[in-house]
Amino acid sequence: MFKEILWFKPQLDPAASKKMEKSLVSRFGEVSKKFGRGLVNVLKGSVGVISVALIAKLLNPIEAVQEKIQAILNQGKDASELADRFGSSTGEFVQLQKVAEALGVNNEDLNGALEKFAGALQTAEKEFRNLKPGDSPTAASALLKQFIGSENIVAAFKEAMQSINMFGVGAQRDDTGKGIMGPSASRFAQEEIFGERFTGAMARLAGANIDKEAARLRLPSIDKLGSRSDRAASLEDLRRAAEVGNRSRDFVQAVDNTKQQFPLQMEKRRAAADSVVTQQIAGFAQMAETAQALDDLTKKLEELRSWLLGVLTPILKFIPVISGWIEQIAKSPLVRNGIKWMGGGK
Repeated sequence: MFKEILWFKPQLDPAASKKMEKSLVSRFGEVSKKFGRGLVNVLKGSVGVISVALIAKLLNPIEAVQEKIQAILNQGKDASELADRFGSSTGEFVQLQKVAEALGVNNEDLNGALEKFAGALQTAEKEFRNLKPGDSPTAASALLKQFIGSENIVAAFKEAMQSINMFGVGAQRDDTGKGIMGPSASRFAQEEIFGERFTGAMARLAGANIDKEAARLRLPSIDKLGSRSDRAASLEDLRRAAEVGNRSRDFVQAVDNTKQQFPLQMEKRRAAADSVVTQQIAGFAQMAETAQALDDLTKKLEELRSWLLGVLTPILKFIPVISGWIEQIAKSPLVRNGIKWMGGGK
């Protein structure tokens, strides 16, 4: 009897054995597929955020168009106002602005250079007005003498940047009293007038012929640049006026719609909220301890998560390989023969 029990062999019918074989293959194959899908989803996660933003932009083009229009109006308004400040036409100022931009000089640096140039002209004019007989002007005033009285700062700036008298002869003298031309004189003139030596993009602008650069860049004419910028400025004035009018009417309508009890109800809600906070002050110590405990728990969980990722990440990359091995084992002759030995298969 005992011997018969020891030699007992489990018996499976062919249908059951076939079902077990399919189940093994299917389960381990599904594990591999799920892992692969999960990995792909993780990799696509960061791209998905960008894709959503891009789709939103494509589905709502009116917002992009409005931003573009507003940028154009602001650009025209700024150019018109700055040109008026520097006494030039809008077109001439925009041309200088675009050439400077092409050479790498941003609007802020260009406006700063124009402001310094205008300030140096004012100083030179005041100095020559108060100059006594026998006195000599400063180097900066002497360099700018020919530009004193210029109302168009942009035109004077362009001419001064190209003037040999400004950056060459008379800018610096040697022991013989003769004028020196060249880079040294140019840097000397820059320091005297602008308080600094130009480098990089500003140095390129200082050595450029603005009109020739504008032609090389194939910029629109000064008249076109000016008329379009002035029109953009006018449109911005119109938009701003409409905005102020709409806001004013909305203010009046809102006041008319606000009933007397509304402010009282708002104050009542605010007082109720203050009361809740006041009552919570008594339990502040306990709340602080609870908050600290939650912070500590959060840190521990984060440390645990980091540890698990560190441990599991090297293992997870082998799951597809292991799944493949198991699938091969499930289909191997050894397993099939075992199933046949239990009475299944053919």
